[in-house]
Amino acid sequence: MQKIQYDFTTKHRNGQALQLTGFLHEPGAHLPQQQWPILFFIPGGGLTHIEADVDDNIALAFYNHGFSTFYMDYRFRSDQQPLLPAPLLDVANGLQVIHDHAATWHLDNDKTVLAGFSIGGLLASLLADLPENQQFLSEHGLTGSTLKSQALILGYPVTDLTMGWPHTPAELPEIAADPALYVAKNWLTPQHVPTFIWNTVTDGAVPPLNALDYVTTLVKMDLPVEYHLFHHGPHGMALATKATARKPAHQEAHVAHWTGLAIEWLNALWPNSFSD
Repeated sequence: MQKIQYDFTTKHRNGQALQLTGFLHEPGAHLPQQQWPILFFIPGGGLTHIEADVDDNIALAFYNHGFSTFYMDYRFRSDQQPLLPAPLLDVANGLQVIHDHAATWHLDNDKTVLAGFSIGGLLASLLADLPENQQFLSEHGLTGSTLKSQALILGYPVTDLTMGWPHTPAELPEIAADPALYVAKNWLTPQHVPTFIWNTVTDGAVPPLNALDYVTTLVKMDLPVEYHLFHHGPHGMALATKATARKPAHQEAHVAHWTGLAIEWLNALWPNSFSD
């Protein structure tokens, strides 16, 4: 395994460069495989921070199933207000860097999975449909063909900034001048990629109606989706195992099944590509 860290020219207000972290498989004479699928994870953190130790463990979990995995930080509320679309542009640049380095990093650009948890779920869902949003691409000088992905995984996602997160209306102006521009279901097109979503009824921080509303729209548009609503669990469970548990309630064997279910789902999309 090779761990890489790529610094961007974009910086936080404190001068720290945005950074992409990757865990790469490497070809060898004893390995028949020469390229690996990509999982690009977009963390949550309330647009105030990311938890790199948790993100490392999420990335490594999927690395162990046969992905080369990446995650990155992005601009936060402390960097500028209103914040959006800055973090979306940051993760778009991150995906561009990943695809641009496909040959060097031994990546299969045609098997790119975006994944996002909590507010990272909103960024991931918007990024998944960004290649078809010609107005946004034009406004920000992006090229859709270089930002394509083939699957999307969302964990306890925010999908609409007016559906319970942020928790107070006073926070909205810090995040978006016009929250209506960033409603994930409104970005959906017939080209939307197959999507796997999970959350819990008792999340407590991001109402499950965010995911339910998004899933309902996917179903109405006849777009491929698999959805798991677990009966119990707090917000921020991540892998729901000891590796990412911030408190005992974050460790729950039943919810932890989501990872295996997601791998099964990916193997249905790309048969026999990943270890179970």
